[in-house]
This record gives sequence, structure tokens and C-alpha cells, in this order.
Amino acid sequence: MPKITLIENRPGSDWTCREVLDSQAIDPTGKFRCGFCATTIRWIHVVEHDDYEREVQAGCCCAARLCYEYDAEAAEREVKNRMDRRARFMDVRRWKRSMPNPENVWRFVQTPNDGRVRVTVFLNAEGYAICIAGKTDGDRYFCPEK
Repeated sequence: MPKITLIENRPGSDWTCREVLDSQAIDPTGKFRCGFCATTIRWIHVVEHDDYEREVQAGCCCAARLCYEYDAEAAEREVKNRMDRRARFMDVRRWKRSMPNPENVWRFVQTPNDGRVRVTVFLNAEGYAICIAGKTDGDRYFCPEK
């Protein structure tokens, strides 16, 4: 278990985690170090404190120790799941070409309440637009003007 070394008169507790970042999305080499214990980290927990002028990049263990009632592992898991969902959504194998207009692509997407909507991306005069059909909240279609 890494020891937290407080430097520059940083507070030792009551930090707040603002966000969790993927170090490999920022830099492909992923060479980031925890601002408290200097271990190499993949997931950056950006923590801040009212009595400290700068934010600090911390690893999972240090963020969990410094932030009151903060579940750092759950925060990392949430970010990983979001990244995985985004990658699955953009997977070209899941999109189909429209029969009437092959420039348009569509796919079905599962909604959080176990519904299903059809997302269509189409080309219009101003570029690409999106249409969501089959929403379960009463609106049948959502097609923005622009």
C-alpha cells in the first residue's frame, strides 16, 4: 500500500474528486504519476481542496484515502463502462445501410428502461443529421431541424 507523502503543505483530507480521466486518452504512452505517492497510474482522479490553490492528479488508492466517502474503484468502473458503451455504439459492424438511400446508416439502440430506438444518421444539405425513432416517452420521432 503506497504511503501518501504530503508536500507543499497540502491538506491531508477532505479533498473532492472532480473527475476521472483515462491517461491513455490524454497521452498514448500513459506515463502519469500520482501527485501524492508518485506511482504510475492509468486512471487519473482529479482532486481539489478548498484550502489548496491547484487541483492534483491522484491514483485510485490516494483518491479513496483523501476524499471523504469516495468510492474510487466505482468511479473508475463507471468511466470504463462509459468508454466501452461508446466504443460499442460506434462499432461499424452494428450499423446497417438504408435500403432507400445507401448514404444513410441506422441501427437499433437499447435504452436504459429496456426500450429500443432506431437511430438513423443521414446526409442533408448542411451535413449530417440524426433521427431517433421509437422513443418510449410519448414522442415517436426526434429529428432536429439542423
